[in-house]
Amino acid sequence: VQYCHYFIKALTLLGAIHRGKGNINKSNEYLQKAIEEFEDINPDALGKVYVDLGSTLFESRDFIHARKYLEKAKEVLDVNDVEKLDSIVTVYGNLGVMDLNEGKLD
Repeated sequence: VQYCHYFIKALTLLGAIHRGKGNINKSNEYLQKAIEEFEDINPDALGKVYVDLGSTLFESRDFIHARKYLEKAKEVLDVNDVEKLDSIVTVYGNLGVMDLNEGKLD
């Protein structure tokens, strides 16, 4: 399980580095790899990965896939965990913007 945590963190960091360099496709590859490797083993540990992938897809204007991963993040993130507050705000903020753009909010 400890191995799982470090590997997920490493892949997430590589995804963030590539995202920061503007290499969105490479970023998505690393984040998808983390999901593929660990979704069946430890899905709760993937909250940050779902947030990062959903946010990257959101920024790429791929709203359908962004929503999918942001919704998954919402399922696994504990809204009462103060340490995850940044991720939670990102999830609800991006989902809110998409809902507004789709006319789902008044």
